[in-house]
Amino acid sequence: MHRILEIISDLFVGWFYKKTAGYGALTDDDARINNLAVALGFAASACDGQMSEEEIHTIESWAKTNITTSNDTRNFHKAMTATKAFFHAGNNIDCSGICREITVKSPLAHRYRIIELCMKVVSADGIAKASELEFLRNLFIWLELNHTTVAMMMETFVPVNIQETPDAEFILGLDESMSEQDRYEKLNREYKKWNGRVTNNDNSIRIQAKKMIELISLLRNNSTANIAQRI
Repeated sequence: MHRILEIISDLFVGWFYKKTAGYGALTDDDARINNLAVALGFAASACDGQMSEEEIHTIESWAKTNITTSNDTRNFHKAMTATKAFFHAGNNIDCSGICREITVKSPLAHRYRIIELCMKVVSADGIAKASELEFLRNLFIWLELNHTTVAMMMETFVPVNIQETPDAEFILGLDESMSEQDRYEKLNREYKKWNGRVTNNDNSIRIQAKKMIELISLLRNNSTANIAQRI
């Protein structure tokens, strides 16, 4: 186990088991997975070489909700400080290996909660950089998640208008195994969906819709050309 994971585990002792009404006790695996989720959250924050206060706050809020219940916050803050210092120093962890352990020990729903945490982290400062989007793409593969479901989550937590370099195929849930015809039909469905939002009362939704339509139109034109070549 990587040293930083040892630090997190050691310093979060006493915070693992929720004993408040309605929670019951977390199992050892639950506690371990929550620790690993925090580690991945920090890795998401650090993958662009910066760790903003907004990103750190997002991680701490998740950790307090999912790990801590005690009034004694000393160990919690020690763990967070040690982990921030580790990543600030430019250190890395084996994220793919962590995800392999998570897929073995945790149900699918929990894995979606983890990628949701990381999505919220990378968008917390108002811009999702290219390296952060690549981290999310890798995370979706490593955690063995459904592409369509992840694409829908991206719409909510990492909208295209805050993405530094949007990856249209990832955003739209296009799979390499799709035929050109299937891709074209999916793009048509997505175009209709987003075209219906360009007049939304919410300005942020209108901006997102216009950007999505631009990306969809480009991909749709490419699909049309590919289909035409095969006729």
